[in-house]
Amino acid sequence: MAVRGIATEAETEASTRTGDARVLEVRPPVHIDKGVGVRNLLADADLDVAHAMYAGDRHDRFDAFRALAELAAEGQLQTVVRVGVRSDEGPAEIEHRPTCW
Repeated sequence: MAVRGIATEAETEASTRTGDARVLEVRPPVHIDKGVGVRNLLADADLDVAHAMYAGDRHDRFDAFRALAELAAEGQLQTVVRVGVRSDEGPAEIEHRPTCW
């Protein structure tokens, strides 16, 4: 699809409003999110990692939070710190989502 076509589609359905900006998120047709990224990062780190922390102010941080909780439940992490940052551009859900899953 040409850039003009992508822009047209973004105006109609594929974009979301974030603060004063219009955002079009284009992703490849594969399963990848910040949770997958966290798992890959820790698996590829070649470190004896027992503790991890993740902070974020966007909705996609929940994927990373979930991955860290799973790694702790699997015994791969001893300590997990997850920090949700409230901002004018982030979703209100950040303030209301439970911290323990």
